[in-house]
Amino acid sequence: MAGNNLNFEKEIGVDFPLRGFLPKQLEVMEACKTHSAVLYSGAFRAGKTMLLVHAAIETCLENPKVRGLIGSLTFSSLNNVVFQLFVEELDKYQEKLNKAGVNLQLATRVLHSQTKMQVEFYNGSIIYFRP
Repeated sequence: MAGNNLNFEKEIGVDFPLRGFLPKQLEVMEACKTHSAVLYSGAFRAGKTMLLVHAAIETCLENPKVRGLIGSLTFSSLNNVVFQLFVEELDKYQEKLNKAGVNLQLATRVLHSQTKMQVEFYNGSIIYFRP
């Protein structure tokens, strides 16, 4: 999901990520900015999905019109874990912008149905969710 890094954080004056990631996770976040694919593994409940969600959000914010795909083995996992966490964390980004007085709606469209899940950003970036 690498692309043309516009440094969204500096432009709007709000610091991200919102979570305290471990050094290895921060290394992966940086790798996402320069590589089109990054593999990351870890133990059960080690924060892989949280890292994925933040990497995807930040990639979309920093790279207009980028397209990303997030997949999961089952629809249930994608719907109840990955997509739900994505939307919750995106809401936290939005809350932080709102508190900083930045008048910008990050997500312009959120589709969530049995057949289609995707999030479209203000800058034309889109994340597709597929099992």
